[in-house]
Amino acid sequence: MDKLLVFACVLLFAVCVWLFIKLSVLKKEMHSITDQITEKKEGQKSQPVTVDSFGASSIELANAINDYTGEYEEKLKKYAVDREHLQRIIAGISHDFRTPLTSVDGYLQLINKSKELSDKEREYLGIVLKKVGFLRELSDDFLDVSLVENNEPVSKQEIALVPFISEIVLEQNDWIEARGIEAKFSIPEKDLVIQSDEHDLRRIIENIFSNARKYAENTLELSVLFDEKNSFVKLIFENDVSEDYDIDVDEIFEPFVRSKDRHGEGSGLGLYVVKRLCKKHGYKVEAAFNKGIFKLEIVIVI
Repeated sequence: MDKLLVFACVLLFAVCVWLFIKLSVLKKEMHSITDQITEKKEGQKSQPVTVDSFGASSIELANAINDYTGEYEEKLKKYAVDREHLQRIIAGISHDFRTPLTSVDGYLQLINKSKELSDKEREYLGIVLKKVGFLRELSDDFLDVSLVENNEPVSKQEIALVPFISEIVLEQNDWIEARGIEAKFSIPEKDLVIQSDEHDLRRIIENIFSNARKYAENTLELSVLFDEKNSFVKLIFENDVSEDYDIDVDEIFEPFVRSKDRHGEGSGLGLYVVKRLCKKHGYKVEAAFNKGIFKLEIVIVI
């Protein structure tokens, strides 16, 4: 009886040791698979997931993961190809729209100068001109979206920031005066040369002014702040808005988001392009709305 008990204890001990070793190997295998999946997720590993043991369950799991990741990677490649194809289509359509719209706008402007038009005809022509202007803006916005969504490397050159911004500010003078907007521009005399893409930076600033043109009621401010100690430039745009302004500031950079109190038509893509271009160049951009004032801040590290 004692021998039987001893044998049972030895057998139980052996089973426990075997189970402990089995669990240790399985745990080590799971850690290995987890690490490999993490490496694949972070782009550090492109090879299939492998296992060290020959356990059927581990091999089956590894095969299932490899099948899934293989299908996923194929779908990602197809998505990238389809996206690039769509971008080319959008860019092509936008480009093809521009030429006839520019011609139509030119002829309509000539007709508008005619002294033979009746008041009613001039009113109708004004509506048509407005719609053509909207289509041109929409075409430009779609072209911008197709350009910012591509993965081309960032091109940078030296930009003298003060004259660069001052030139864009002067270009806004006509609509500011026509609308009777009280404008304040605080731009330091001391210049600063930064490294950036001239076209992209101009598009960012112009789109913000375009947004202000659509929403500003009475005031518009631009401040340019240099922080030499922390090596950054901050551009602060502020404008008041109507009491009916009803847009969620957390959604302001989403595509096709527009406030219902708009003075004119637009695509709702302007600030989306701003956000994408800022991300492309590593600029920090934030929006805020407080007590009837809409505020945009862009921080450029120098």
